[in-house]
Amino acid sequence: MKKKTAKTVGGQRDAFLIYSAGEPADRKGRLAAFLTDLTFLWLYLAGTALWLGAAFRLDMPWGVLLPGQGVVAALLPAVCGRPGKRRAIGLTAWCGALAAAAALLSELWGGGLHLLMNHIVDVVGEKFPYLLPAYEVSLAKSLEPMALMTAFLWLTALAAPAALYLVRRGSRFLLGVHVVLLLTVRIVLGAPQNLLWMILPLLCVLAVWMRGHGEKVQAGRQRLASLELFGVIAVASAVLLAGGGLLLRQFSSEDSLLSFEWKESLKDQAEALRYEGGSDLLPDGDFRGIGSFEPQGEPVLEVTMSQPESYYLRGFTGSVYTGAGWEGLAAETLWENRDLFFWLHADGFYGQEELGTAAVSLDEAVVAEEKNRISVRNLAGNSRYYYVPYELQTSAGEKLRTVLDSQKIGDEGLLAGGLFGNREYSYGALSNQVTNYPAYAARLLDTDNLTEQEKAYQEREEYYNEFVYSEYLEIPGQLRTYLYELLGPAETVEGEKHSDYAQAKQNILYALTANCTNTNELGNPWDGADFIYEFLDGTKKGYSVHFASAAAMMFRYYGIPARYVEGYLITPEDAASMTAGEPMCWTIPTPMPG
Repeated sequence: MKKKTAKTVGGQRDAFLIYSAGEPADRKGRLAAFLTDLTFLWLYLAGTALWLGAAFRLDMPWGVLLPGQGVVAALLPAVCGRPGKRRAIGLTAWCGALAAAAALLSELWGGGLHLLMNHIVDVVGEKFPYLLPAYEVSLAKSLEPMALMTAFLWLTALAAPAALYLVRRGSRFLLGVHVVLLLTVRIVLGAPQNLLWMILPLLCVLAVWMRGHGEKVQAGRQRLASLELFGVIAVASAVLLAGGGLLLRQFSSEDSLLSFEWKESLKDQAEALRYEGGSDLLPDGDFRGIGSFEPQGEPVLEVTMSQPESYYLRGFTGSVYTGAGWEGLAAETLWENRDLFFWLHADGFYGQEELGTAAVSLDEAVVAEEKNRISVRNLAGNSRYYYVPYELQTSAGEKLRTVLDSQKIGDEGLLAGGLFGNREYSYGALSNQVTNYPAYAARLLDTDNLTEQEKAYQEREEYYNEFVYSEYLEIPGQLRTYLYELLGPAETVEGEKHSDYAQAKQNILYALTANCTNTNELGNPWDGADFIYEFLDGTKKGYSVHFASAAAMMFRYYGIPARYVEGYLITPEDAASMTAGEPMCWTIPTPMPG
């Protein structure tokens, strides 16, 4: 590092600058510049590696990898650091060396890249459950850490020339792009559990910013040379980062109340802007602040059918009871079941069409029927959901078949794509089949007389049932104790998974009608801790939202998987008053257990 002579220009003293390697003429200056480049490049590479390692939970021998990146940071300026043709020759040699390393270590290199991709797919899949490609790894388990480190170090060397360019140029624009990308990854995937993982990335950003700032120090204060200043700022930043760790964790932790509140608030506001219409009758599973039911009589859905039928058009589907409402299964849970949904979807089995698939697989008369063509105009409801019946039966080429998407994991309703959802759509459906479901279930029990088609459906349905029974029976402890007091013991015949369905349904209807009052007038908005418990053992007053939630939990108590569903009911009387091909509007939503 070389210092300019201090001069007075317009009353201002000149400053000393950080040079890049190659500019100073003397050996001492070249060495200082080389060490500066090496230090900053290593910080940049190591900081980025640690940041990505924390984001994607990479289990690697960092004690070996980080020094290895130091070797890369030392070799690259020596090979590619000269100007002119020598730089091009150096880059060519560098790329050739990488190609040779990949060829010589092909097994470790290839296996490591596959391991790295699988790590990334797992982490992303746990946040966004979508069937992503997985790569086969044939390495022995004992070699996997070494293979992962080899691949990561190779990628570091591949990215190092671009990193050296950024470090030497000190481009704050490119640094800003880099920081935004890293922050986006962390925001999407979650904050690091250990704040120490953030210190080196902080130093990485600080190093490049200083180079871009052209760090100038008054000649009279030469003791604050660039690397010394960097060290002071780095230590101070680390102390501040560690000191503010608790506060940061409060805002970034998944379990933090502060984190939950501000994330939920932002999410609610964004979804309201994107999807909500003029009607707010359906709470979308969120019971916080819910009060009296006050329909205004304005139409919400306009439905046209080729064959008027009684249907329940379902929208939001809640699988997990939170105490303050219902929500879908956790992304991690769905990702754990990705193999099941891959094979089910490959065979054309979708949970959203289970009843329709059962009907066409087990009843030849249904196959011969012409499908009911249904068109929906969502006038004022939530446009995030496609409102479809249980008898939905899509065909290849239909838009809703595309919406089902064989790569999606899960079975909770149909979500509309696009920034603002979808307000007009059509689909095919079978005639009303809800009342036929017990007959289909009985048919599957007659295993000796099933056709090949029926056996194929039975096999898929059994695998799907295992998932259903594992996920849709959960009841909070306090609520389970109360349901035992209210309903008595849930008796199950030996060999059966659940109590008799008809008896359970009768008990649930009696318990709800005998103990609770159906009313739309509730007074103050709800602001409690357990919506269902406080309805059953407290106010004992409510409407469809309350009764549907309680009924879902009661079915679960009897061992019958159940979820909470919101939507619109087309009654037989409604269907009788409809004219084929003419629209009819629905105003009153009807949550129910499903």
